[in-house]
Amino acid sequence: MRFSVVIPCYNGEKHIHISVESVLAQSFEDFEIVVVNDGSKDGTSSVVRALAGKDQKGRVRLVERENGGVSAARNTGILESRGDYVCFLDSDDQWLPEHLAALSEAIERYPQEVFFSTLSQTRLLTGQIKKLDKGMPADIFVIEDYFDYEISGKPAVSKFTSTICLKRSVFDKLGHFVEGVKISEDEDMWYRAAAYNNFVVIPRITVQRNRVLSEATRRPVNPETDPFVARKATLLSDERIDTKKRRSIELLTERHEIRLIRSMIKNGHKGKALKTLLSSRFDRCYRKTLLITYVSLLIPMPIIHKMEMRNVDKSYYRG
Repeated sequence: MRFSVVIPCYNGEKHIHISVESVLAQSFEDFEIVVVNDGSKDGTSSVVRALAGKDQKGRVRLVERENGGVSAARNTGILESRGDYVCFLDSDDQWLPEHLAALSEAIERYPQEVFFSTLSQTRLLTGQIKKLDKGMPADIFVIEDYFDYEISGKPAVSKFTSTICLKRSVFDKLGHFVEGVKISEDEDMWYRAAAYNNFVVIPRITVQRNRVLSEATRRPVNPETDPFVARKATLLSDERIDTKKRRSIELLTERHEIRLIRSMIKNGHKGKALKTLLSSRFDRCYRKTLLITYVSLLIPMPIIHKMEMRNVDKSYYRG
């Protein structure tokens, strides 16, 4: 079997059918779907069982577990899956019909690679569709140093859970998702994969993310507890990663820390943000970014909320 599709779900009774049906509608049919019900308190299980009953090819499996968070659910799905490659789909997202076909084409072209992603579009609350394919090359391409690619300001590529596909061997070598954290756990996994592997990008929009601003998005994140920041020292001391890439990792991690500090400011935790800024060391290339961050500490919170940190966030994406 080529693909295992892992869909973690918690209280997704009203929308889980959208994600599952989008997989069943794929033009490429060599896959299984592993829905992990993470201790839902609604009718999620009944909906999934009904979907499984309608699929005559028996490709839908339901795995029940006690609530442990999305990372634990994804890890359960990985362990329960049987495909050569593992794809992920959030229960409130959906795939366009050619998603698996696009991934399969890339795998056939680059069989030695293990880390793949397509592009996505986001459906906003207004119903507007925001496409994330600006400036993309026309054909599949390979990024050898994703960290350098990101900090250099090249066209943004999708690194979202629902676009990602990893060969099973990646988890055997690098481990699974970090459990017990609620933010950046997926980003940590993708960065970890990128540290040791090339990143193959299929420049086609095959995923629709259906996003609303959740409480998780508003929750301030402390860099001290962020899984990717916590992994910094380990990656920078690992001689399996070449020196140039380790430097790129260092710079991207610092930029990631600054983004988290801004999240703290945006959520009113200015004291903690200042303490973190003063206790951290950043490369000289971030002087302008840090200056803007320090200035934002002086801006009254009502104005920050009104601005939504737009100017600060723009500087973040270019360092």
